[in-house]
Amino acid sequence: MAFFLKRMDLSHLEQVMLIEEKLFSSPWNFPMFISEIENYDSFVLLNKENQILGYLCGRSVLDEFSITNIGIEQKSQRQGLGSILLEEIILKMKTLGIKDFFLEVRESNIAAIKLYQNFNFVRLGKRKKYYSSPIEDAILMGLITSK
Repeated sequence: MAFFLKRMDLSHLEQVMLIEEKLFSSPWNFPMFISEIENYDSFVLLNKENQILGYLCGRSVLDEFSITNIGIEQKSQRQGLGSILLEEIILKMKTLGIKDFFLEVRESNIAAIKLYQNFNFVRLGKRKKYYSSPIEDAILMGLITSK
C-alpha cells in the first residue's frame, strides 16, 4: 500500500479531528490545530485514496524539532504506520537542518515509548502531572544527533 506525506491544511481538519477525538481523553480542539497549521509544521499521512491515516504536528526552533501531537487512526494502528509517519517526518526535517527531536509521551503509553525507542529516542526526564484526564506524568524523550 502506498502512503504519502502532505502538509496539513484546513481541508484536513474534519478528518483529523475525528481521529483525535477517538484517540485521546483530552483531544486538541479546532483552534489548536488551526494555530499549528498557520504557525508551525503539521502533516498528514495519506493513502492513495487520499484518506488520512495519521497526522503529526511539531514546532521547529533553530535546529530542534518538538513533536507536539501525533496520531494514527485506530483501525490503522499496529500496521507500522506510526513508524512510517515518524520516519518521514525525521527525514524531512533533517533536510531542513533539524538535528535534534523532542517529545513528551504518557508514562503509561508503552507502545508509543517502544516506537520512539526504535528510532533511538532516549528518556531525558519526566514532567510531573503533565497530562490531565487522567492526570499522569509525561516522559520527555529526545533523539539527539547534534553531538
